[in-house]
Amino acid sequence: MADEDDTGDTDPEGIWCRHLIVCRAIWFEPSRSDDAFSLGKLVVQLRPPDGDTLPIHVDRLFTFVQLTGTPGPYTLRVLLVRIERVGYDGEDEVPVLRHGRPTQSGPWDIELFGQEFFEGFAFSMANLRFDEPGVYEFQLHADGYDDPLARERLYVHE
Repeated sequence: MADEDDTGDTDPEGIWCRHLIVCRAIWFEPSRSDDAFSLGKLVVQLRPPDGDTLPIHVDRLFTFVQLTGTPGPYTLRVLLVRIERVGYDGEDEVPVLRHGRPTQSGPWDIELFGQEFFEGFAFSMANLRFDEPGVYEFQLHADGYDDPLARERLYVHE
């Protein structure tokens, strides 16, 4: 959704995600507001420790996002799905179930204060389980929006 004014400029409405990064560690430095977040051990693939096999149980991962958009409150969630190939170039998103329900982290309530810059937020995701090898995707969702704001994939293998 966007409105065009008389100058031809487009005024964004809603929320947008510039980056979604999954990592094993995040440090927050409130005394240094210009660089408040430090990310460590970015996650692009997972495999069991030497001598172990699948499933992989991860006690905790973190999601860092950079958001901008219309000022106001938003509620965010991260869903975990498994990507399955369909045909030559298609794919399906299969929710990863935990206790019979889709694996979800959140909800987290945030507030955006303006559209002049991207604001950073960090969230903790706990007790993640990867039962089989393949491509998995973390999807950032905001209440009231049908499609994910951002996606981040990782590869799970033996």
